[in-house]
Amino acid sequence: MRAWVHFENDPIWFATADMASAPSAEAFAGLALIPAAHRGDRVRIETPLSPVWLQSVPGILAIHHECWGTSPTLRPPCTLAAIVFVQGFDMPISDDERALHFLPTFRRIAESLGLRSIFIRTNVRENPYFNSISWERTHCAALTAIGHLLANEYGRLVIPSSSTLDDVGLWGSHWRTDPLWKSGSVDFLHHDPAIHRNDKIRLIAHEPLLWKSLLVCWENRTAHSNCSACEKCAKTMVLLSACGQLENYEVFDLSVPLARRIEDLPRAPVHMIHVWAHVLELDLPSKVKEAIRRLILRSRWALLVEAAKSAVRCLRSRVLYFLQRRLSVRNRSI
Repeated sequence: MRAWVHFENDPIWFATADMASAPSAEAFAGLALIPAAHRGDRVRIETPLSPVWLQSVPGILAIHHECWGTSPTLRPPCTLAAIVFVQGFDMPISDDERALHFLPTFRRIAESLGLRSIFIRTNVRENPYFNSISWERTHCAALTAIGHLLANEYGRLVIPSSSTLDDVGLWGSHWRTDPLWKSGSVDFLHHDPAIHRNDKIRLIAHEPLLWKSLLVCWENRTAHSNCSACEKCAKTMVLLSACGQLENYEVFDLSVPLARRIEDLPRAPVHMIHVWAHVLELDLPSKVKEAIRRLILRSRWALLVEAAKSAVRCLRSRVLYFLQRRLSVRNRSI
């Protein structure tokens, strides 16, 4: 399967040898939707679009301009038939060495679970038009594009939850927006947003299948496995430690003390500060808890510093504008 489209003369493509793709205009219309909304561009699609999909577009765009308020109607989890891995999302399309190393593990996991494995490659994040807006806002369009392209054989794509029901922050994949990307051929399930990230790790920590295969690192600092040094790796290691299972996970480098890993983090991302606050409630060594407290403190301090710098820049621009106006008026009077 290979499907492609051009955005401003630059192609976006998806490719897999594992199955045929559906002829889906919705997949690529969705990829253009969010960048176009932010940039004020008009999107023209020559191929007819699903009326169901078109009816959902206003809701998607509206939610992208507001914070989340009401709770969704949650659907029960469905029986899985296949799992999908995409090279070109978190793992760069150029990182073939890493992909080739991970692919046998991916196939083995699928086989052990009795599921079909579908490996897809795409250059979507290298497209200048799509990449003009942050991946944090656009990644749901990329995820749902996969569902539309596989609609010949699968009528639903399950997207693991990221934002939880009590998370009011904006994020690309969200329990309010994911189901709205549906068409007449496929719908989307944002699975179980009632479960926090910490609880997900607790649920899978004792699974031997993951001890040699868990891959959480998206920074790709090492050639094959988790870097064990980034914020996501450190957080996962802390959660596994709280479950008493970290020593079983060969995919992490345990040569550095966990408290030191946390101390080495410059700061936590804005949307992860509250997650680290929840981690403090777990049964962890005192040194690790102290390191987490200091991480939260310097992360919040960094936010205040950024806000102050932004305020100074705004004030400076207004003062310069005022002075320029005064100078212009004075010159005209002379």
